[in-house]
Amino acid sequence: MRLLSCITDRREIPVFRKLGVDEVYFAVGDVPNYANTGALGAAADAPGTIRAAHAHGLKVFLAANGREDRMRDPDREVLVKKIRAIAAAGLDGLIVSNPGLFRLFAGEKIGVPLHLSSVQPCFNSGTARFFVERFGISRIILPNQLAAAEAAGILRYCRSAGVETEIFCYKFFGCPYINGACYLHEPEYYTLSGPQREDGMCRMGSGGSLAKVSPYRVFERDAGTIARTAARLSLRFSRGGAPRLLNASSFFDYCLAGVDCVKYGTRTDGTEAKIRNLRAIREMLRAVSDLAGRFPPEEARRRFVERAGSYGEGT
Repeated sequence: MRLLSCITDRREIPVFRKLGVDEVYFAVGDVPNYANTGALGAAADAPGTIRAAHAHGLKVFLAANGREDRMRDPDREVLVKKIRAIAAAGLDGLIVSNPGLFRLFAGEKIGVPLHLSSVQPCFNSGTARFFVERFGISRIILPNQLAAAEAAGILRYCRSAGVETEIFCYKFFGCPYINGACYLHEPEYYTLSGPQREDGMCRMGSGGSLAKVSPYRVFERDAGTIARTAARLSLRFSRGGAPRLLNASSFFDYCLAGVDCVKYGTRTDGTEAKIRNLRAIREMLRAVSDLAGRFPPEEARRRFVERAGSYGEGT
């Protein structure tokens, strides 16, 4: 299983390589990307980042996964020109979420593999097939609300179609909301301790207490329905049943299922936090390999879950 990490500073590249990172991705300020945070310069600086990553034997991808496309035709032409220049520098893949941008990039034949961002979540094999057959995507980044058992159909289809799969590491990207359709993320990210600034990433992690899900943009006529839904979600996201969330157990199952890549993607973290968390992920992957090689799957999973709290300090 390969390890992919975000980078927000070129100086992170050789450090992360020594930690066992196989692939990196970055964002630039003038190409739409989710949350518009942690940009590593502008599009004109991207070739230098690509060369630096390749010099250390790393594949490198660009996040172009902004959720909305309200550009006029001239703006789209400018964006395509930027992407072509970045692709020409040897970019290994482009992370996209908006179907309009998929259509644009596929139609323009920019010559770089396209990855389906978790911001445009894929919850079933029909969705996977649509994006693969319509836009020729080469990798699906699975949403972190989907447990491994629920993703079984997607994984089977991707293996048959030669499409790679990727998951987030649950300890360091724990938001229970569906990013691409979540109005709790605007204008602030709502967490157990209250709102964060807009460029923060939401990490719920209930820690045994009841998650507080806050209704947002509520029309008066729908207030009652929204409040009841929020109450159910509060239970579902913490201790009231089996939530559709990536956790230690499903992380273990994803590893055994043969997912190609695990991602550490919190671009708001500083370099020291990234180093600490990447080490924890490597430790987790080694533990999965060790336990799966020594015990039957059920016993290996149980032992991994028991150890899970000791891997890093993620929430």
